[in-house]
Amino acid sequence: MRLRQFAARLVAWETFCFYRQAVTDEATRGPAEESDGLMFRQLGPDDFASASLFQAGNRAQRFTARLDGPHACYGYVADTGEVAAYIWVSRRTDGACEVPLAQNIRLSLAPGELYIWDCRTSPTFESRGLYRRALRRALGLGRDDGADVAAICCHHDNLASIKGISAAGFEQTAVVRVCRLLWLRAVGRSARLPFVAWRGGSVGLSPLIRR
Repeated sequence: MRLRQFAARLVAWETFCFYRQAVTDEATRGPAEESDGLMFRQLGPDDFASASLFQAGNRAQRFTARLDGPHACYGYVADTGEVAAYIWVSRRTDGACEVPLAQNIRLSLAPGELYIWDCRTSPTFESRGLYRRALRRALGLGRDDGADVAAICCHHDNLASIKGISAAGFEQTAVVRVCRLLWLRAVGRSARLPFVAWRGGSVGLSPLIRR
């Protein structure tokens, strides 16, 4: 057991599936979505402090600090004020925009790219299609903000996320493995040379969502 724990400190890897979708009027079009009493809106510190979905894992403090960067949080909120689901949306405007991926590797966004990440649905509101609906809403936000393409990724074995992403019209572009060996980090897309960094670094999102 101790040997296994020691090995985990030396070597680790995670595998992700990356997806993309062009931000068009057709991609953001969908049926009326607010008939179940949920409102889609931007979330802020007050929501983080009060909603139960943000109380685990010190999310309230981390998410409030995250708002200082080029990131925004949106979600579906019930009449009671309870947050049913949330997503984070990032887009480069002025200056750099980087989003954490894994193993101290960050994704660097180019102008015109919208990245959707860190999505969660409350167990009370599961099986209502909120994830798919939120992704469609995010595409609409990107369209209004002038984005050309939207991207998202999830762990390769997260079947629920893959189902929701595909249902929202995204297409898979790459399977990417993030590896850690001692102080080295490597990011590799199938059939391409990996990006290697010391202790961490940033890698462009564009090559990972290119067909």
